[in-house]
Amino acid sequence: MAPRWAERIKLRQLRVILAVDEHGSITRAAEHMFITQAAVSKAIAEVETLIGTELFERKGRSITPTDAGHHVIRTARRVASELKLLGEEVVLISEGGAGLLIIGLQAISILQLVARVVATVKARHPRVTIRLVEDTLPNLLRELRAGRVNLVFGRMIRGLLTPDLDGAQILSEPYVVVASCDHPLLREPRPDWEEACAHVWCLPLPGTPIREHFADLMAALHVAVPARAIETASATTIATLLQTMPLLALAPANLAGEWVRGGVCTITPLQLPARLEPIGLIWSATAPMSSSARIFRSETLAMLHAPPVES
Repeated sequence: MAPRWAERIKLRQLRVILAVDEHGSITRAAEHMFITQAAVSKAIAEVETLIGTELFERKGRSITPTDAGHHVIRTARRVASELKLLGEEVVLISEGGAGLLIIGLQAISILQLVARVVATVKARHPRVTIRLVEDTLPNLLRELRAGRVNLVFGRMIRGLLTPDLDGAQILSEPYVVVASCDHPLLREPRPDWEEACAHVWCLPLPGTPIREHFADLMAALHVAVPARAIETASATTIATLLQTMPLLALAPANLAGEWVRGGVCTITPLQLPARLEPIGLIWSATAPMSSSARIFRSETLAMLHAPPVES
């Protein structure tokens, strides 16, 4: 049960405490907030009286937080962040949405889901600019931790997902091997991996889970990985290359189905076993989330739990 004084602390007092911690002195905090030094000292004294302990230690002209002060400051920052996000969210909803939302994409197998979420968010909040950034998972998670990316769609690999990150699992889409419509391998009644790897391939970037999975499979089959390869993380580039030259490539089954219907390629009978790591939507568990990112996450989670749409 929370102590009674927790209900009596005012936002004004918390803002004063944050200003003192940020500027390191009562004088500079007062100048920053355009109030008197006496008003700053009074706000600190009021909170210290409420909780029954000192928040700051005075050392000459400097002032540093006590252990209790650090706890109060940490909570004050969370309150300030939540209020800021609340304000942004109210403005976002009332004005039809605004701002920049950066989404990292490491797994192209969920492009259909991402496209549906983007369409829904843009329809409801047309002023939100959504930027989709493709990269390897380590790079995207580094950008996420630095606050330069809001959300990441990628493989939920245990070694990379430390406690500062959280996420929701998405049903993984299997990969298939596709070939250009006029590829010579399609004329073989029963093509095998050794024969296939002698052709030109379009492969995922080194270090990505699907590339490592493919390499592990070839090693298990004692087949050399393709020596003639084009490397890309772009689904659009893969589709364009498939229509330009005889090529083999790896593609998520749902995306490959779209390409087949559009005359881009053909799915080969070569089997690629499923992987263990699920795909997920990943976000920071410690940093405040922007209002537009919250909306995007909510729409994604809603679609994950929604019943399938009958065609």
